[in-house]
Amino acid sequence: MIDKNTIKKVIDSLSFVMLKGEISEDNAVINFHVETLTEEGGGTLDWRVCIEPSYPYKVGGRETIHFFNTSLLEYPHIMRSGFLCLHTPNMDNPEQQLTVDLARLKEWIDKYYVRKEKDEHYEELVVGRREIDGIYYNFYYTETDKAFPKNDYGTVDLVSLMPGIHDGKRIRTYIANVFQSNNTKEQYCCQWKENYQGNTLFEGIYCFLDKAPSLYDKFVLEQYSNISTLFSWSQMAFLAKRAKEKSIAPRIPLFCGYYIPNGEVRWQVAMLKTGAFPIKSEKVRCGGRPFMNYSFKKELIDWAYPYNCSYIRFFGRGAMPFSLAEKKIFIIGIGAIGSIVATTLTRCGAKFLDYYDIDLKEPGNICRSDYDFLSGVSDKSHELYSILHSISPFVHCEIPNSFLDFGIKKSGDDDKIRDSLLEVLNRYDIIFDCSTDDGLMKALENLDLTPKLINLSISNHAKELVCVLCGDIAETVKFMYNSIINSDQIDMFYPTGCWSPTFKASYNDVASKVQLALKYIIKMLTHEEPESNFYISENKNGLQINRV
Repeated sequence: MIDKNTIKKVIDSLSFVMLKGEISEDNAVINFHVETLTEEGGGTLDWRVCIEPSYPYKVGGRETIHFFNTSLLEYPHIMRSGFLCLHTPNMDNPEQQLTVDLARLKEWIDKYYVRKEKDEHYEELVVGRREIDGIYYNFYYTETDKAFPKNDYGTVDLVSLMPGIHDGKRIRTYIANVFQSNNTKEQYCCQWKENYQGNTLFEGIYCFLDKAPSLYDKFVLEQYSNISTLFSWSQMAFLAKRAKEKSIAPRIPLFCGYYIPNGEVRWQVAMLKTGAFPIKSEKVRCGGRPFMNYSFKKELIDWAYPYNCSYIRFFGRGAMPFSLAEKKIFIIGIGAIGSIVATTLTRCGAKFLDYYDIDLKEPGNICRSDYDFLSGVSDKSHELYSILHSISPFVHCEIPNSFLDFGIKKSGDDDKIRDSLLEVLNRYDIIFDCSTDDGLMKALENLDLTPKLINLSISNHAKELVCVLCGDIAETVKFMYNSIINSDQIDMFYPTGCWSPTFKASYNDVASKVQLALKYIIKMLTHEEPESNFYISENKNGLQINRV
């Protein structure tokens, strides 16, 4: 907590700010006003300042000092209440923190108020997250495969995701799948992968506008009467017609689309009450002929919360290089290593990821693989399909024929099988062999494939992870296990029944080495590092990559 004397001391030490009036305290919140200089010889700005009791510490990731000026709403980073959205570094004590906060306030004034600068990046419209009929509504969308024409309108196919909870209330999220134009009869498809196609839950409607429904290009408009002029007559007539149609849904989402300066599309979604659209009509005469005029009533808009989920936004916080994300990847063996490789590449933005395994996922697999308990016993391949699509809506997966293992090993004896396999496997750019099957490893190498072949395996207790992607793969793997790494066969795990023993290791043991290996492999595949075989070992200083 900061005291009044410290506040006065800091303000007195700064030439650009002056205390205006007295400092008061209400329910442990300190309130006062300051005047700030705008420039030499210029005027001043008046700010209301509130400091919370937990100052100088952030609470819930937000600042605990607030500056307000309702006369500056048109300027960047000023919210509708006049609150300045300002982020400052953490200091050691309240006096230092207030000094830095006031300095950042002056920086904002100089940059945005005095020099009238604008941010290069686009700021989304501010939409308050609010409940509608006891539910928080959210809508995902992506860029579409075609551009929307002016004044377009039509329907939206929507798919529901799993419900959630927010502030103790239900939260529902829907995916916009296909926009079907009533005007041009064209379809505009969002760029999800095909796993969402054909799963329409219910129908919304859309109108594409000439400009955003906004105030100062940053606040979404709150009254229907304020957006009437944004809609064409044909769009309003379309809405008036839809208002008469019956629906079992209590609300119908109205997608209001517009282009932003860089050419991307944005949508705001108003939740219309079924049977009570806020539209009024009146018959007027124009040029001596009767004409039906439509407009919105003066009612508050129930805005839902929209999310631009286009690929570049979905993976905007971090992904592997786009050149690698576009590659077609195939994983053979999706146990402990392969399942982690698959989920990691998916989270890194992989778009084409196929995999193969003939085994079932059973309870004992879950502790060190990326599988779930709640789905019970299932083919690993089919469960992984669900898991990967629950991670990313942009990954395309196929599961090859279950006879692939037999075909690869038989290919050396049958030219017809060999030719068929080459046709299948050569469509990939990269093949990860995580099977730990010596016979399969040799057979794959003998096929002389065009894809990059990467062999990953791990020793007992996950003491080392081996990666071979250069030279004679089978011989190199054999040499590394026989001559370099510490691969004991003493303390293995023996499952019940007639099964081969397997290595012991926790998920953390396996995943930490697989993640480091993938980081290094991605760098090699994108030419940031020269290609080389390597193994990952561990000592008291941590994990270490050893080139071979």
